[in-house]
Amino acid sequence: MRLRLLLYSFLLGLFCGVPGVLAGELSGSAEVRYGSYQAEVDGVSVADSSHFVQQYSTMYNMQGVFHGGRGGQYNLGLGGEWTGIKSRVDTEDIDISTA
Repeated sequence: MRLRLLLYSFLLGLFCGVPGVLAGELSGSAEVRYGSYQAEVDGVSVADSSHFVQQYSTMYNMQGVFHGGRGGQYNLGLGGEWTGIKSRVDTEDIDISTA
């Protein structure tokens, strides 16, 4: 959690604080999915499940050259991703979070 906060603060600082010095590209994505399934046999519930998935990512990219191109070039990419999965199968709850 602390690393994620530090990473997002760094990316925000690069994007807002010094756009003329460190011009780059900031991109990101967000994805949310939900699904459910229910089944009955002769009016009796035999299966009841659902899932909820969230995924967020950010990426900062910049490229440039050293000494006017004589010293080489560089490509820098820095990003992060977070995924959360919450699932329920009958009466069992499953909660997973990754960073």
